[in-house]
Amino acid sequence: MNYQDNLRELKKKISIEKLIGNKIKLERYAKTCSGPCPFHNQEYGKSLIVDLVQKNWRCYVCHIGGDSIDFTMRYYKMDYIESVLWLGRKAGINVEMIFEHRKKMEALNNLKRILQSPVLIMFKSVLVLLLPFVTLVGFFMTNWEKEDEVQHFKDVISKIIKYKIL
Repeated sequence: MNYQDNLRELKKKISIEKLIGNKIKLERYAKTCSGPCPFHNQEYGKSLIVDLVQKNWRCYVCHIGGDSIDFTMRYYKMDYIESVLWLGRKAGINVEMIFEHRKKMEALNNLKRILQSPVLIMFKSVLVLLLPFVTLVGFFMTNWEKEDEVQHFKDVISKIIKYKIL
């Protein structure tokens, strides 16, 4: 299962009627429920409509709406990830794995963006130009007693070039 499939399963398992009905009094009709909107002044009556088939809600006074995740985010003042984790625990779904893949992809994209930055590309060019000089300095330093440190430095530089880290 991928990220989207897990979210679909979560939204399918959560009863939006129970989720919203625990916080406000809803009156049920055929395929909808209505009640007062908890996000604005209550003087307008039953402006919040919950569609039980599409599993979403909408207030026709303050013009906001969404699914169970959006309601949880707004009502409990949570961010998206907290809301999905809270709903997942409530539905008995392991949603931590939903974010494992997402976090890995975000980290990979951030790394790609950093490695393609103009400053880093310029630094890599300078490093390649300085490599013969560093090797020469390392050669002269091998006659000193710091042989292990020089070898370690050479290994690090060669791995940077070999694996194209920079």
